[in-house]
Amino acid sequence: MLFNPAVARIALFTPKRCPVFIFFVVCLLLRVRVNNSSKLAENNVRAIMLNNTTKRIRERRFGLYSYYDTVTNETDTNALIDFINTYNIAFVNQYACYSYTPTDFAGFVDKIRLNTNATVHVLFDDTLSTHPSPCDRKCQRGSSSGTGWCCGSVDLKLKWLAQVLGALSDPSSLDGANFDIEGMDDGDYMDLFRTLRKVWNDVIHENYATQLLRFNFGNLQQELAAQALSEKVLDRIYWEAYESNEGSFLNSAVSILSSIQILAPHSSYSKGSRQGKENSNLGRVLLAFETNCCAQPCADPACYSCGTHPLPHREEKSFGYCNTGFAANHSARGLREITNTSFAPPHTDDHHGIVYLLDVLEEVESKLEQLKLLKYVDQDNTHGFVAYNYRGFHILLDGKDADTHVCPGAT
Repeated sequence: MLFNPAVARIALFTPKRCPVFIFFVVCLLLRVRVNNSSKLAENNVRAIMLNNTTKRIRERRFGLYSYYDTVTNETDTNALIDFINTYNIAFVNQYACYSYTPTDFAGFVDKIRLNTNATVHVLFDDTLSTHPSPCDRKCQRGSSSGTGWCCGSVDLKLKWLAQVLGALSDPSSLDGANFDIEGMDDGDYMDLFRTLRKVWNDVIHENYATQLLRFNFGNLQQELAAQALSEKVLDRIYWEAYESNEGSFLNSAVSILSSIQILAPHSSYSKGSRQGKENSNLGRVLLAFETNCCAQPCADPACYSCGTHPLPHREEKSFGYCNTGFAANHSARGLREITNTSFAPPHTDDHHGIVYLLDVLEEVESKLEQLKLLKYVDQDNTHGFVAYNYRGFHILLDGKDADTHVCPGAT
């Protein structure tokens, strides 16, 4: 007998067949309900994980390098403010492009303080001013002439900083300065530091005693940094702990903190320093980590404006998406990485992504505590970790570029 669909449909609805039909419908409804419940539960788990990760980020109170025009470009300033508030950023180490007037920069600092809980450090490099001064020379290896030597127009930069402080509604909104000058010998640096401290005391400390003088160090500069702190020519330092795995990051942190512990264990805070911790070097070091990446859009050369450049061996040093497990054109995913089906990065050997970064920093912090070295980390309203830099960190967290503009006059 041939199959007749019409007869089959009629047979299905006959009283004799009705129980079969009811069973079929009930099973179908139950299956839909189970699937919906499963998806709801999965979405709830994802939401919990996302909220937990965001909470972990906020509790870190990260610092943040910014080399971009978040100062005079209002759109960029507002975007930075939103980012600070979303992730509870403690301070911004903002590069001071030479085209900024003291009034421009003071207005930026006032706006950050008015709309966030963050403070600002002014970041200077060795760019020369167009105005003559005793420090109007390039910072080059072996170029120091001894006592009183300086370079990179540092004297004019501190005079500019004094004008910024004078224009602020509340000078405490600005938390001092940080210099990032590379490529010299230790002797050059120490002569520069001593001159820098003298100018600082004359120009800044006289009227703004709580402001702090900082400098960037990295690689093999542990003894140099410890000596500078021991002689009290610097208040605090940034240490470039650019490693993307727990062991290497910890080793880098231990190398600088133990050097301070050994070489400068009893030196007191310099004149004007806060916290009143005499006869110690406690709370002196900020640990910076690298977040730039090889992935799009971070691979765009525009990410390295204002004289910055990709870090050598970036795939080993950065928490950005540089791992060989990713294709070269793999786009950053930000916090979305924790909302895929498996709630994990796509490669088990992936050393990149915000969850991995948080895990590493928590382990490093715990082990520094066990080694009794954490006390040397600057944890004044922060856990002492600083993201280099804003654009890469924005991509890592939000999965998209911050679309910031190049600092005017910086290239």
